[in-house]
Amino acid sequence: MIPKQCLIIKERMRPFSMGIATIFEQRNIAYLYFLTLFSRIVDVFSNITFPSCDIVVLGDSMIDYIRRSEFGLLDVAKDQVIQIYDEPITRFLERLAHQKLSTLSGIIEGTKRALKIKSKPPLYFGVSLLLMQIQSIRSETAYLINYFAVARTVQLPGNEVLIYYKSGHVTKYRGYGTFLRQWESANRILRYLEELERI
Repeated sequence: MIPKQCLIIKERMRPFSMGIATIFEQRNIAYLYFLTLFSRIVDVFSNITFPSCDIVVLGDSMIDYIRRSEFGLLDVAKDQVIQIYDEPITRFLERLAHQKLSTLSGIIEGTKRALKIKSKPPLYFGVSLLLMQIQSIRSETAYLINYFAVARTVQLPGNEVLIYYKSGHVTKYRGYGTFLRQWESANRILRYLEELERI
């Protein structure tokens, strides 16, 4: 016997479910909730056109953060919105580097040599974009934060940090020590560039 709540949910989800709900008729209500949510997500994503994107990060526009979502897509927070790109993070960063007449590998290797950093060097793309690799660009959970976009941070219990951006975005990250190390590396890059200007 199917609980009454399940029947109600099944009726509501019929336009989304494509008949798959019958598989779960003998299961509990949690399966139907999950299926409803999943079907709606698929429906939403099927109506989105992902830009293959020409990137413009000039003028007043500033990237807050870039991260790979659980769906394997790229979330780019910029101008108080989150833009979604269906491409690898390295390709996205490579195009940013080309705008500065450089390459991603050139930026990475140059920073490693200049600052003697062995892994996860911050990526300097110019006066408004210095990306701290909170999670490596090679990681499945890649997460980059723009140093220049951060307004303030608040340390939370449990090794978490709350990050407030100048645009109004707010994110939370578990790994306060990692964030601090990346912040210090970004400061080292800026000090290094200031010294070069004095020469």
